[in-house]
Amino acid sequence: MNLEEMLLRFILENPGSLKNLISDRFSLSDYRLNRALRHIERNLNGSCVKCDPVNGVWIVETDPDKCLGLEWLGLDRGGFRQCCEKPAFPDGRCYHHSDAESLELTAFKRRLSYLIGPCDPKPWSLTQLPLHTVEELFQTLRRISPITQKEFDNRLDLLRVIVAARAWLKWKDQLRKREAEGRIPPEFEQRHKASSINSFEYSIRKYYLILEITPESTKEEALKSWKRLARLYHPDASSGTGGNEEKMKQINYAKDRIFRFKRWD
Repeated sequence: MNLEEMLLRFILENPGSLKNLISDRFSLSDYRLNRALRHIERNLNGSCVKCDPVNGVWIVETDPDKCLGLEWLGLDRGGFRQCCEKPAFPDGRCYHHSDAESLELTAFKRRLSYLIGPCDPKPWSLTQLPLHTVEELFQTLRRISPITQKEFDNRLDLLRVIVAARAWLKWKDQLRKREAEGRIPPEFEQRHKASSINSFEYSIRKYYLILEITPESTKEEALKSWKRLARLYHPDASSGTGGNEEKMKQINYAKDRIFRFKRWD
């Protein structure tokens, strides 16, 4: 009895044995075991060898008039079974088991490989492309109709990657637009640079708003505005409104900070 006959007998007597256990039992490398299994399958009539990394190695009877795909039923129901559907593609498989791929998706993958290189598409690699290119890829992939279940899953995975990259690029584009809209005009750039040197001047802007004056206001204008606000909000000076003590505290504090900053006595 040669090696292939012993392997076939062992698999028939112990269906579902893992490949590493078979390799250890017969002292075979992965390469020699795979070659022996191919030779066994070639000599089988109406059966095939199914090697699964989880469920082990099985000999499954097949009917050429049915789909060549195999379905896992469980150990208590005999392991793998041939699909009962009629073959719908040249590889002799149905929609759920065929590896066939449409020409549109094949062309899309080639273009994607040309754009990002020979690597698995990831959101980061796609973010290196311009937004209009990623948008074009997204619209092209949406128009592709998958012809098999495997192609449907591959298309869905690619859509997730492209949508993630598209969202990130759109966010960056919005940031660039906001920065462009908030850019300081050239005529105010020097003044902005001069005022940016003093961080205290930026922190005191809110006090100008509370006192309802501009940074260019004089001491007399600041006092006039302070007195006007005091007549409105001071609890004792307000005319029948009852005043606002908290608001008056803010007004007095703003006047004090502005006078100290301007060095007004």
